[in-house]
Amino acid sequence: MKHAKRFAAVLLAVMLMAALIVLPAQAVEYATLNLSTVTAAGLDLKEAFEVTEAGVHNPTVTYTLTLGDVTVYTSGGVTYGDADDPGASLNGRELANLTIAAGAVTGNSTTTFDYNVNTTTLAAIQALTFTKPGIYYWTITKEKTSADTHVTNHNRSASSNTGTALLIRVDDNGHGVLVPTVGIAVTETEGGLPGTNKNSTYEDNYPAKAGTLTLKKEVTGNQGAKDQYFKFVVELSGLTAHPGVNLNLDVTNGNSVATATAKKYDKETFTPGTTNNDQIVIVDADGTATATFWLKDQEEIQFTNLPVGSNTITYTITEYDSNGYTTTYTVEGGNTVASTSGTSVTQDMAASGEGDRVVFKNDKASSVPTGVTLQTAAPIAGVVIVAALAAVVLLSKKRRESYTA
Repeated sequence: MKHAKRFAAVLLAVMLMAALIVLPAQAVEYATLNLSTVTAAGLDLKEAFEVTEAGVHNPTVTYTLTLGDVTVYTSGGVTYGDADDPGASLNGRELANLTIAAGAVTGNSTTTFDYNVNTTTLAAIQALTFTKPGIYYWTITKEKTSADTHVTNHNRSASSNTGTALLIRVDDNGHGVLVPTVGIAVTETEGGLPGTNKNSTYEDNYPAKAGTLTLKKEVTGNQGAKDQYFKFVVELSGLTAHPGVNLNLDVTNGNSVATATAKKYDKETFTPGTTNNDQIVIVDADGTATATFWLKDQEEIQFTNLPVGSNTITYTITEYDSNGYTTTYTVEGGNTVASTSGTSVTQDMAASGEGDRVVFKNDKASSVPTGVTLQTAAPIAGVVIVAALAAVVLLSKKRRESYTA
């Protein structure tokens, strides 16, 4: 009996000890998750580009988005995930790019463009596999390429320079199945992670000022021909970021206009009143533009809304066929030049946007005769002598006739 009780006590102790033993939880075995359903449209990367000054057009600009190294999200000392799960296949890859052509956005307006997601990078994202929950992000670096330094490059917007990141969340849906969320999130300084699609639109602008270049013709002097036309060639440079753009040209105060830009003019082919002045002036691939005009007294042409500011725009204006005239020019406005002799001027546009007004003056004058010169004195004296002799002869004849009577 004693042995039975002792055995029962031992058995009870063993059972109590077994009850206190905590077995480790069985690890969940997830099915491998892949991201083959991710699309470029799902990333929804956009650029809202503004030209702030009325009348000005944008330069060519390219923006490139590049991924940094993978980072596992950590908050409150807790790390969510394992960097070995996504691996390093996305590190340093170009995510997307966008080129905005010169003239695509006109003054005082905003246009939104879609980024072109790099197809190779998209394929790498789609090839990622995950075996457990986690939160991962790749910080995005945004770079700008443009010949015009006036263009901005904001990490997000003008009001907030917090950055963005490609974010991949892998969650357990509560039933042992991994569910992915892929999108763009703002950086942690604004509490952006671990949410997605909080701001996938970047905001930039072009704040260049609008400059005006005016060319005016004046003819002075009592021998100056007010109705004579003079040929001018205007050459612009420094517009490297604006290839293919049609410059704003106002010829309403000039002679007639034409739609051709490659014509060559000379005295033999120019007929006042016909369509010979350039009306369309296109910037070449090297950032230069050339136009030809014929102007007479008090006529002028004007290039309006030239993008001035951080980049220097240089103009050269040359007058041709002004033989017989004394030619001078003055520059009024931004970069003032006092009256200077010459038929050609080269000058930088004022960065302030005040505008330059170039006046070419042709003067031709001669003195008006006010008295008798030595060359005319002898003929006049001869006439006087002949007249005097004739008068003496006539008077003598009348006296003889009176005596005879």
